[in-house]
Amino acid sequence: MENKTDSKALFLQWLLDNNVKKPVPSLIISAFDEASDFAVSRKLSKMSVWEICTVHDYTFMRTAVEKNRLFKILHKNAAQIFEKSWRYYAVFLES
Repeated sequence: MENKTDSKALFLQWLLDNNVKKPVPSLIISAFDEASDFAVSRKLSKMSVWEICTVHDYTFMRTAVEKNRLFKILHKNAAQIFEKSWRYYAVFLES
């Protein structure tokens, strides 16, 4: 994947192509943005989720964010959506 914008747009298109309805794709993208920004700002990840190209790197970032209590408190809605939809990005990366 070439850059953050491309990955984000490709993932959104993948969600739409796969008829993901719950959570709504735009909310999934927003939650991933929040999780990614949090991970980078707290040094839980060196790169944005949109820069990640492998399932291994994504799993590392996802686990760090999901286990972080501060993220769950400060970003409650995003944390819930991220928790419900993280699998989509893993499948997207594998495709």
